Amino acid sequence: TIYSILLESYYNLSITLIELLYLKKMNPIEISNYIKYDNIELIDELLKKGKGLLLLSGHYGNWEYLAFSAGTLTGKPLNIVVKPQKNKKLDRILNSYRTKNGNKIIPMNKAAIEIVRIIKNKGMVALLADQAASKEKDIFVNFFGRPAVTYESPAKLALKFDIPIIIGFAERQDNYKYKVHLQEIKYDDLKNEENAIELLTQRHVALLEEQIRKNPSQWAWQHNRWKYSK
Repeated sequence: TIYSILLESYYNLSITLIELLYLKKMNPIEISNYIKYDNIELIDELLKKGKGLLLLSGHYGNWEYLAFSAGTLTGKPLNIVVKPQKNKKLDRILNSYRTKNGNKIIPMNKAAIEIVRIIKNKGMVALLADQAASKEKDIFVNFFGRPAVTYESPAKLALKFDIPIIIGFAERQDNYKYKVHLQEIKYDDLKNEENAIELLTQRHVALLEEQIRKNPSQWAWQHNRWKYSK
């Protein structure tokens, strides 16, 4: 029922926050035991194209462990776009956990120029694609049968710079460990045109929706994702 999904979603969010606090103690062996990828080599394969890499996910399972483990297990630091916390002390503490194995933080309010610089230097940028965007600057795509305003920047960057895109989710198992499957989002049928931004955005949003449908209680996004009308 909807009510049980709601309760389980808050339960999932609580687990994720507790696990985040444990990040400061996790070593590479623990990470490899708790987070199992079935194809982490995809990151290296796409980086070898020499174009940089975009890594997308959502607030699903434990997204913090996903970014932390990807950087740790590949030995290639990620540049993670995050929304700064209002509490500056808490923000510093959380970011110190996120970056202890080499990942770097990009504050969302200063992200545009820094992301372009990283991409031009063939680096990796990781971001969550399920946050509510600006109805003035971004685009509406279908999400669970309803128009939802969504950041256009991942698709816009990919099309402009011809960057490979990977999407993946850290799905919690019954034993509280995680499984991750990475998937490349193909878009070689699209040209760098305005309508292509919407088409590519719809593709990654559809994959997020597909993942949420598998286990909706692991999607931790408690605000109104459809607060803006088209």
